[in-house]
This record gives sequence, C-alpha cells and structure tokens, in this order.
Amino acid sequence: MAVVQKKLGMLGLASGSNRYYLDRWHTLFAEKYGSEKECLIEVIETEFPEINQHLPNQFEYLVPILNRYFSILEKKRITHLLLPNFTIHQTIDHLDNNMYVAHPLKLCIKHLHKLQIKSVYIFGSAYTMQSEYIIESLASEGIVALPPSVGDMKQIDEFRKTVYHENENSDDINHYRALAKKYSDTLPVLIACSELSMYAPHDSNGIIDLADLQIKAII
Repeated sequence: MAVVQKKLGMLGLASGSNRYYLDRWHTLFAEKYGSEKECLIEVIETEFPEINQHLPNQFEYLVPILNRYFSILEKKRITHLLLPNFTIHQTIDHLDNNMYVAHPLKLCIKHLHKLQIKSVYIFGSAYTMQSEYIIESLASEGIVALPPSVGDMKQIDEFRKTVYHENENSDDINHYRALAKKYSDTLPVLIACSELSMYAPHDSNGIIDLADLQIKAII
C-alpha cells in the first residue's frame, strides 16, 4: 500500500488572521523542531467576502462555496488543513471529505478532557460567546461553557472588531488582557476568535487558545 505523504495547507481567509496564523505557525514549529528545520505550508487564497457574508450558519450557501475550495485542495493533494477562522468550522461539519481538518472545537474537547476541566468561559465574537453550537457541543461532553457578563461581552466583541479593522491601540490591548486575566483567575478561558488570539496572554495557564490547538495539531 502506498504511503500518502503529509502535505499541509491553509485556506486564506481574513488577511489579519492569515498573517497571525502563519506567524504563529512558524513560532510553534520552531519551538518543536528548531529553527533549522524547513516548515512548509501551502496557502490557498479564497474570496473571503463571499464566505464571510454567509457566516456563521447560512449552510445552503457556505457548503457549495467550501466544496469548491475543497476540490482545489484535493487537486493540490493537501492532507492536513488549517482554517484561520473559528466560526467556519460549523460548516465543515456539513461537508463530506477525507481531509484532516484541525477542528478547534473537537481539539478543544479533547484538550479539556485531558486536563479534566469541567467549566470554562468563552471569549469570541458576540455570536460565538452565546453560540448554541459550542455550548451544546461542550455540554454533550460534560463541560459547561459560560459567557462573560453582558457588558464585558460587548467590550470583547468591540475589541475583536477593532482588531479586525487593524485600529487597535495599546489601551485597547491592555483592557482586553485585563478582562482575560479577570476571567481566567476564576475559570479557564477559551479564546475562540483569531483576532482575540493575536493579543491573548499565551503565558497564562488559564488561557486556552484554540488557534494554538489547531496549529499544534498539524505540526
């Protein structure tokens, strides 16, 4: 039987998230293998506005769009895929393909079970922090997912939008990190948004960055 060679790919989505994932990819790869080892990942660009207008769950539009890109990935013989967007993975659940996708929610559940964590806070977009998809998926595994307070949720989502538009300043970043510390001092905090991952305090044991879980899963 022929051995299938591992080939890594990433769909190019929002430009800021793309840059962050690639930078973080190189950092984590170097930490694991050293800076001398070559790390290759092929980026396949998309028309992200076409995708983004239908997120989070207009599956009747998203499924055919993503199937089109997966056909390209298959022709390029991509075996392991990274998607720099949390919300899009709900659509991945509706696709029929044999490619390994570093699915943040599945990786998160595995990680939480390993650490025997039963309750977490969620930091993400306003949608993600209240998402039945996430809350019910975690609940089915015996894990309670809690949103921040309404006021803090609004501030987190506003910071996410500011980062998306590349308008963040040091005061914005410090305030976000203070919120992350406040909540992580009580329960672990899941960072479920690439814009929030960019400024997450990765040196904190109370922070679980789903982008890092994705990247480490395919390194």
